[in-house]
Amino acid sequence: MKYIKGNQETILTLLPLIKISLVDSQGDVERIWAREGEGDVYLANRSISFPHPTWGVVFPYSGEVIHLPEEFPEVLTLHPDAWEEYLKNGIIDKEGNFLQS
Repeated sequence: MKYIKGNQETILTLLPLIKISLVDSQGDVERIWAREGEGDVYLANRSISFPHPTWGVVFPYSGEVIHLPEEFPEVLTLHPDAWEEYLKNGIIDKEGNFLQS
């Protein structure tokens, strides 16, 4: 599992907080808080749909429903503010590799 740092410039906590739906490949729906950017959303808490931390993960956004891929992605993009928190808390290393199990 690997994370990459996004290039967003807006401070994550200043973006509007909205509720979105994550729909997995079986059709199960998770309602979750997210921060809304321009064309993207950033998860505002950890999703139960993913086995790894997801706070600050970037998803393209054009409505309130996000359909998740059938296979868990090998690489997730993080908002830069989340990237810094993950580094500080030992969740990832400087290359974005997931360190916790």
